[in-house]
Amino acid sequence: LTTQEWQAFIRNIADTVAPSKLKLIDEYLDFKGSGNRAIMSEWFQLNVKVGNKEVRPEMRSHLNLIGRRWLIEGIYQSLKDSKDTEDLEWAKNVFEEARNNYHHVSKTTIEEILY
Repeated sequence: LTTQEWQAFIRNIADTVAPSKLKLIDEYLDFKGSGNRAIMSEWFQLNVKVGNKEVRPEMRSHLNLIGRRWLIEGIYQSLKDSKDTEDLEWAKNVFEEARNNYHHVSKTTIEEILY
């Protein structure tokens, strides 16, 4: 499948799915470790929406390595929009670690989301 087809697949998984089901999907398809940053971004956003914190180590790595706005903005937005207030605090901590790796435009966008 193409990147766009995988993204559509992930976007069509209901955000009411149990985190345990996402874990099973990832065991077979390895989205969090795929190396395809567009797919990983979608996967992390879905995991935030369902409250699965098990992907945080890979998400932290992604957010520290990737500074392109289109690959990080949705993740930070999902963390901010989360009903779990701990997600926003975690996002701010990661952003403080990663901010020097980001282009000025990316940095400004994420600051506007989080603060």
